[in-house]
Amino acid sequence: MKQILLPVLLCAALLASGQETSKLNKVDIDYMMRGYFYASSKGPSELNGLGGWGGSSNGARSFTPPAGGSGLRILVDTTAVVAVDGKFRGQRVVVRNNGPDTLYFPAQDSRLYMKTQALRADSFADIEYLPSSWCGNSYHTLFLAPGEQWEFIMPRHEGARTTRSRIELTYNTTSDERKKARVAYSHTFPIGVNEEQFSNKVEYCRGGLMDPYED
Repeated sequence: MKQILLPVLLCAALLASGQETSKLNKVDIDYMMRGYFYASSKGPSELNGLGGWGGSSNGARSFTPPAGGSGLRILVDTTAVVAVDGKFRGQRVVVRNNGPDTLYFPAQDSRLYMKTQALRADSFADIEYLPSSWCGNSYHTLFLAPGEQWEFIMPRHEGARTTRSRIELTYNTTSDERKKARVAYSHTFPIGVNEEQFSNKVEYCRGGLMDPYED
């Protein structure tokens, strides 16, 4: 099995400032990664009680929406290599709400329903998976107000086969969980994958009796 990339901390806070990218390790793995896009929300105060603050330090940041822009955008910057966990090659991802309305995101323990897919034959398939918690307290809603964005760092996969990739994100336009969720996709971008990334899960080491995850 190829070296396991620690999935826990792939967020902007782990960017190694000033590190030489030429010394970073390639991300060449043979398994599906667990979901790692963690975030938290801030006000407005009338949204108190939705659980939007979660347990993540990766809070939303303000930005100025472009003129004429609207809705949810997922942007992947493939032009610059940045550090993941201080030693792996990665790239920045931004999820932004250009407005005009607040958007809502189902989450588990502050993990967004957000994952990477790669083109396999003639359709996109997951190379990451979202584990399910047996604890009802794990489930809550995050929200992103107009003019707010989340920033992440994802691994820059460099497996044997070159193809196209995209990020999938589940969201809604209302806080009513009974409404059918929507799905948004990023633009496509180049990726290198190994066939095992579409199906192989490594054994999950539970963090004790109170860990609500099995995989």
